[in-house]
Amino acid sequence: GVGAQANDSMKTYYDAQRIESDLKFSRKFGSHFFAGLHFRFEDIFKILPKSGDPFANSTVTGMQGNISGGCGLALAWDSRRNLLNPREGEFIFASFIPFGKYLGSTFAFSRFELDARKYFPLRKGKDVLAFQF
Repeated sequence: GVGAQANDSMKTYYDAQRIESDLKFSRKFGSHFFAGLHFRFEDIFKILPKSGDPFANSTVTGMQGNISGGCGLALAWDSRRNLLNPREGEFIFASFIPFGKYLGSTFAFSRFELDARKYFPLRKGKDVLAFQF
């Protein structure tokens, strides 16, 4: 569906092809702080609404596909000792990316991303309790 008043009966189902890239380049400042650039590109094309979809023959914005390209600032705090299997520490990542015509976007918008994780070791290193926001 479209808009805040859309109900469940107005759901839109479709198939589409997508190319996506999410690149982060950062530099370490101090023992746990990182800062850098966050590039994001997405191309959604060959959108085919499912049979019986109310938007099958529609000209709703985005039904013809779109390209999103943006570049912004990324900041991170990472005190984990083991990045692949953390047992303790924190990880906080935030980025702000403006998308616009200057990088080929079909539409202009901004994206804010926040990922916060906390790890607690339990039972003398045998288990870990983790939270993610």
